Amino acid sequence: MARKRGARSGHADRDIASRAEWIVERLTEYGEGIHRLGSPALMLDATLPESVAAIYREFNGAELFHESVVLLPGDALQESEGRFLVGECGGDDIFVDRGGTVWRFDRDLEEALPEGTRFDRWLAGVVDAESVLYDKEGEFLEGIFNDDGELSAASEAERSRRQLKRDPKAVAPRWRLARALMDSGDKAAARKSLEDVVGAYPDFPWAWFDLARISEEFGDYEVASEEAEQAAMVRAKSEYGSFFLAHAARLAQVAGQEERCEALASRVLEADPELPRRHVEAARERIEAEDTDTARELLILAKVVAPRDLHVIDLLAQIQN
Repeated sequence: MARKRGARSGHADRDIASRAEWIVERLTEYGEGIHRLGSPALMLDATLPESVAAIYREFNGAELFHESVVLLPGDALQESEGRFLVGECGGDDIFVDRGGTVWRFDRDLEEALPEGTRFDRWLAGVVDAESVLYDKEGEFLEGIFNDDGELSAASEAERSRRQLKRDPKAVAPRWRLARALMDSGDKAAARKSLEDVVGAYPDFPWAWFDLARISEEFGDYEVASEEAEQAAMVRAKSEYGSFFLAHAARLAQVAGQEERCEALASRVLEADPELPRRHVEAARERIEAEDTDTARELLILAKVVAPRDLHVIDLLAQIQN
């Protein structure tokens, strides 16, 4: 048995070292100044996962793709709460835990998401994904942005696909692929990706909520309500729990499930009695910003939860008139 485990370990080490060399080869194909690589590290923290150490033995820290990816030098890799902060990608902090899993702190969600199963796989995927944006001279490729100057849904999807090609079991890139597919109108493929995400990472509320959004678009309101409720339940202490439950109540109402709607609304008010007031205040701000669609969505949720609230009723009537 020991020989078998050793054989597997040796194979994994060779796989990591080979991928580290591949990454260097791909980076050297780009023009001068697009990447800056540190000299190979001579001394590293012995507790670093091998997937990190193998990369640092090739280059000790780096700035890649005009600093869109930054890897800290080896002597700056300090462990905190079981994770090493190794750098940034797209402005989000990147961590690697002792088991080698890569985590990305999503600034919009304000939480760490499982970004990769191993650091070398993740970085190889990043190199492939960034090639969707840049040519070998470091210039943006044509056709990757939409009319609003934002990265197109097709480009976003392709970046995620390339990340997943190098790390097929990575969770967060598959979630981003699903969102890009939703934006491009491929709801069936998006749903399949989201089902894979919640299968691998079942306590990820936003993936459940995205499933609810797709089910709603398909007209499966009962299923959508259950998925929105699941989004609230998998992370019971989430600050978004009442928001997800309110959507579950709204969808139950649309499905004609009045008793379920009332029960869910009661749970919202029990957990978050201030939700209707906050939604009214937020809706007024959106009205002032001439964003009536968002204001209407906020008020509809508030009305489902508190159907007799006069502030909600009056403001909603103003928008509808």
